Amino acid sequence: MSTIKKNSILNVLYTLVNILFPIAASVYAGRVLMATRVGTVTYAQNYASYFIMIASSGMDIYGIREISKINKGDSKKGEVEKVFNELFSINFFLTLFALLCYGIINIFRGNAINPIYLAFGLQILFNFFNVDWFYQGIEDYKYIVKRGVIVKTLVLIMIFLTVKSEKDYVIYAMWIALVGVLNYICNLWNLMKQIKIRIVVVGLRKHYMPLLMLAVSTWLSLFYSKLDISMLGAMKGDTAVGLYSTAHRVIFMIVTVSTAVSNVFFPKMNVLYKENYDKFCKLITAGIEYISAIVFPMIILCIYYAGEMIVFLWGESFKGTEYILLFLMPIAFFQSFGNLLCYQLMICIGKEKERIPAYAIACILNVILNILLIPKFGAIGAAIASSFSEMSVNLVQFIYVRKIINIRVAPKSVFGISTSIFLTFIITAFIHHIVTNFILGMIFSVAGIATIQGIHAIFIDNSSIKDKILENI
Repeated sequence: MSTIKKNSILNVLYTLVNILFPIAASVYAGRVLMATRVGTVTYAQNYASYFIMIASSGMDIYGIREISKINKGDSKKGEVEKVFNELFSINFFLTLFALLCYGIINIFRGNAINPIYLAFGLQILFNFFNVDWFYQGIEDYKYIVKRGVIVKTLVLIMIFLTVKSEKDYVIYAMWIALVGVLNYICNLWNLMKQIKIRIVVVGLRKHYMPLLMLAVSTWLSLFYSKLDISMLGAMKGDTAVGLYSTAHRVIFMIVTVSTAVSNVFFPKMNVLYKENYDKFCKLITAGIEYISAIVFPMIILCIYYAGEMIVFLWGESFKGTEYILLFLMPIAFFQSFGNLLCYQLMICIGKEKERIPAYAIACILNVILNILLIPKFGAIGAAIASSFSEMSVNLVQFIYVRKIINIRVAPKSVFGISTSIFLTFIITAFIHHIVTNFILGMIFSVAGIATIQGIHAIFIDNSSIKDKILENI
C-alpha cells in the first residue's frame, strides 16, 4: 500500500473521530443545555480562539512544510530535531505572549474569574505543546489517530456522565476545553521519547518572514471566519449564536472530511512541486476527483434532509436552524476545494504573502455584510456574509494560482463528476419524496449514492491508472 493511501485511511479515521466527537457532544449538549447555554459556551470558546490563533500564527501549515522538506535521507534525525526545536521555540514565545494578552484583556473585561473563560484559557496555556504539525510533517498519522481516538472517547464519556442539566454548562465547557489540553499533554509525553526538547534563541530569524506571511493570512482567515459569531453574539445574543453554531457544525463535518483527504496530499505536493512537476499536477487532479466524490453527495444530502436532521439530532429548540444551514452551504463547497487548490498550492509554490490581499478583502467584506445583514436577518444574515466572504477569498487566490500552475481536469473526469452529481440529485430527491421516515430515507439515499459512486468508479473512472500514479508517488 502506498504512503498516500495508508495515510489517507488513517487520516479519514481520525477525521471521523473529529466529526463524531463534536457532533455527539453538541447533540447531547443541545438536548440537555438547550440553545441559549450552548450559545454561551460557543461564544466564550470563539473568544478564546482569537488568542489561540495568535499563539499558533500559521505554525500548523508552516511546520508541516519545513519538517516534510527535511524528513528524508540518512541524516534526517539530527536536522529534523534542530528545525523542530527552532519552530517549537517560536511557538513557545508566541503562546506566552497570547496567554498574557488573554489574561490582561479578561481582567479589564471582568472575566478574570469567569470559570468558562478560565477553562478555555487552559487551551492557550497548553498550546506550548501543540505540535501536530511535527507529526504530520513526518507523516506519523498512526500516533495522531491513536491519540485522538483515546482522548475524545474519554472526554465524550465524561460529558455524558457529568452534564445532566442546563446548569452544568460550565462543566460542559471544561470538558470541551480539555480535549485540546489532553491532546497536548499526550504530545509532550510522546515527544520526549523521540526528541530532546529545547528552547533555543539561535537560528530563529530565518523563519520570521515566511512565518509572518503565513501568520497574517492565517489571522485574517480565522478573523473573518470567527467574526460572524462574535458580531452575532453582540447583536442578537446567545440563543442566535447557539442556532448558528449548530448549523456551522454540519458545515464543519463536510469540510473536515474533505480536508482530511487533501491534507494527506500536502507533504507530497510540497516535495513534488520542485522535483517532479508532472506527478505534482497528477496529484492535484486526483485530489479534485476524491474531494468531488466526498463533498457533492454530502451537500446534496444536507439540502434535502436539513430540516429533519436538525430536529432529529438537536431537538425542537433548534428548529429553524436548517435555513441557516442552507445559507452556509456554499462554504462547504468553496472551503473544501479551496483548501487544496488555493491554500495548499499557494504554500507549495512559496507565495504565502500573496494570500494576504485575498484574506484582507474577505475580512472587509465580512464586516460590512455582517453590519448590514445581522440587524435585519440575524443568524441568516451572518450566514450570507460568511458564504460571500469564503467565496471571495478562494476566487481571488484561485485566479492567482491559475497564472502559475496549469490546473486541468480531463474531460472524462469532468463528465464523470457531473454525471455523478446529477444522478445523486435525482436519486436523493426521489427517495426523499417517497420515504417519509428520516432514518430510512438517509439509509436508502446513502446506499443509492454509494451505488452511483461504485458505478462511476467501474465504468467511468479508470481507477487502475490512478492507483498506479498514487503508488508511484
